[in-house]
Amino acid sequence: MVSLQVIDASDVIAVVLDARDPLGCRCPQLEEKVLKHEGNKKLVFVLNKIDLVPKENVEKWLEYLQEFPVIAFKASTQIQEKTVVSNGAIDLSKGVACHGSGSLLQLFEDYCQTQKEGNQLKVGIVGFPNVGKSSLINSMKGIRACNVGVERGTTKCVQEVHINKFIKMIDSPSIIAAPSSSAVALALRSLPETEKERNPQDAVRALHKHSDKQQIMLQYNVPDFRNALEFLTFLAKKRGYLQKGGIPDTEKAAAIFLNDWTGAKMSYHSKPPEEHELPPYLSDSMVAEMQVMWSVDKLQQANVKTIAGLKFPNIASSILFQSKGPTPGLVNERELSLALEPEEAVAEDDSEEEEVYMHIAGILKPHLKCQLKLSVLRQEERLQSLDFMN
Repeated sequence: MVSLQVIDASDVIAVVLDARDPLGCRCPQLEEKVLKHEGNKKLVFVLNKIDLVPKENVEKWLEYLQEFPVIAFKASTQIQEKTVVSNGAIDLSKGVACHGSGSLLQLFEDYCQTQKEGNQLKVGIVGFPNVGKSSLINSMKGIRACNVGVERGTTKCVQEVHINKFIKMIDSPSIIAAPSSSAVALALRSLPETEKERNPQDAVRALHKHSDKQQIMLQYNVPDFRNALEFLTFLAKKRGYLQKGGIPDTEKAAAIFLNDWTGAKMSYHSKPPEEHELPPYLSDSMVAEMQVMWSVDKLQQANVKTIAGLKFPNIASSILFQSKGPTPGLVNERELSLALEPEEAVAEDDSEEEEVYMHIAGILKPHLKCQLKLSVLRQEERLQSLDFMN
């Protein structure tokens, strides 16, 4: 989870957004915490995975996301363990080339010279699981400095990476989606530990509910289906995921489906809202100040060049997805534990209480799990005592 240590240690917080659902990757709690920090922290957006959405959709999102500077970006997903240098430049020919790194580096170096008087700039890289935080840092460094993987939540601790003598980036664990988030937000942004406590069919059902059914049928080459279970049955048969006796392995099919939607291959896109409203923690004057501070005009020109160098999917082959808007998040351990104070989380029946406990316990560190379990037991003992006295 995002540690306050990262925010405290950084001059600038770069929030990485998945271009397929940029609004759903925004966390109001994080943005407000950064803006209200006494250290006068700054926020920027990095719109990653732009190669997975239609070009016109990328351009619309770049136009919509104007509260903070926004950089169009496509991280390299196959950075090698060692730097490969050719004529003084990093050679990414053996992997997938990165786009937008020059724009991002120039943005930070300009800020470093104008606002930091040439002193080193510390940039905290934050975001929900699997938006590409570590891949972004690796792309900027040119080597695999941070661990990356298909499974969400690969980054477990804070890690500092020196990009050059002016820029240092700080990798951090993911923001945790609040339990109160929508079903589709939890399907896309939960960590694997919490997913184990939920029926994967529910996550698939939530994604189906917010997507075009015909496009899903075409994408996965399956016939018309009545529900999520039937879809997963068709998909398992199609892919050859069979258990003993030829029974379709719907759990494996669900895992593959969810990995498609959170990984770096599936093309889907969401439309920006028709009307733009500033969140309550932002004002027009704050936005205007940032426009001047970050040389936004120069950044927009750089984004145009980045887009010109990429090949984008056709809009007809990209699944249309209905975003549920910003995702509430728990951005530090204290908030996570306070959200589960036993006095506040006493449920009306045992099954509901168990569900709440299991959901949160899955994302707590081991020592916090023990504390939570102990607190629940003590609460149960107090309730039993009260029942006895009555």
